[in-house]
Amino acid sequence: MRASTIKIAALAGAAMLSISAAHAGSTLIPVPEFSGGSLTYAFGINDSNEIAGSYDDSNSVQHGFYGTIAGSYTSFDFSGKDVSATQARAVADNGDLTGYAVSSDKLIGYEWQMTGGTILTIGSGKKDKSLDGIAQQENASGTFTGSYENDKTFDEFGYLGSNGKLTSTLPDAFDSTAMAGRGIDDAGDVVGWFEDSSGVQHGLTYIGGTYTQVDYPGSDVAYTVLEGINDKGLIVGQYEDTSGVIHAFELNSKGTFTEIKVPNATSFVQAFGVNNAGFVTIVSDQGAFIYCPLKKAKCNKIGAAGIDAPEARSIHKPGGYFVAFNPKSLAKHGVLPPVKSLPKGAGAL
Repeated sequence: MRASTIKIAALAGAAMLSISAAHAGSTLIPVPEFSGGSLTYAFGINDSNEIAGSYDDSNSVQHGFYGTIAGSYTSFDFSGKDVSATQARAVADNGDLTGYAVSSDKLIGYEWQMTGGTILTIGSGKKDKSLDGIAQQENASGTFTGSYENDKTFDEFGYLGSNGKLTSTLPDAFDSTAMAGRGIDDAGDVVGWFEDSSGVQHGLTYIGGTYTQVDYPGSDVAYTVLEGINDKGLIVGQYEDTSGVIHAFELNSKGTFTEIKVPNATSFVQAFGVNNAGFVTIVSDQGAFIYCPLKKAKCNKIGAAGIDAPEARSIHKPGGYFVAFNPKSLAKHGVLPPVKSLPKGAGAL
């Protein structure tokens, strides 16, 4: 199952790389555990520094939550057939939540959107056709992005949605059997990943109707995925190296990749959400954190006492990964042709 992975791939063509130290003044703010729970992970963050994610109770049952970086949380669960876990993947500035709920009746799970305190099962607009996959980031216009599985062919499709319904599918420019939308900004730019014919995941951006493949630079990269984007063109995601270790990173609009490290993490560090202040949600084998790109004194006023983030390397690819990306002048273009019909068997209950 691809639910927990995010991949980014390097741009095609050789390029000279420059490497430098970066973010020496950054801080990791620990995400407090849910009271009486464990494995509390934040996946989404909005511009009010509200977070959303999941935690395990004393019986190892996963629940969704939302709240503050300081640890004032509200728990909730998706109610559906054979649901065994609920996970919130993103929180919008208006308080909307998106995510999925694991079910034995689905390949991945029920996709849902919580708006105005009401949880809507995301569907195709047809009776009893709820989507099977993951819903993630939502922008200011209420448009969210995600992916859904075909329960007969096991193909995966990226899409846009709003008001609890799929509104458009993302065209597949890569001739892939799996593609996912994971992040969307207010201009309608989409980031996510696709799987090539060899089954390798690569990051993707979809801007102004144009796709770009994005890979983390290096010869030791097994896959790359993109998870979130803010309105300044800052993208976050993760890559896995050839030894099986997962690394978090951010990628700015100038084409500079910067790895985000967690002290003592040895097996995985993943980045999922990013807000316009550059705060990033981090999940790792050492727990969950909010990556704060400020000095510790300022970060400590936001949440729990922070720890220094290790100095990380930055890798710059000349020309950037966006050929012409200007967030200030980018035209609004997030509306795709409405989907007329889903592939046969997609998301059937």
